[in-house]
Amino acid sequence: VNRATSYVATAMIGVRKLRNLPAQAN
Repeated sequence: VNRATSYVATAMIGVRKLRNLPAQAN
């Protein structure tokens, strides 16, 4: 597994979580 692919996958998940938190709070 390429580190770049793993990093991008983790970043995508992190962004989704950050975007979902405010959405749920509101």
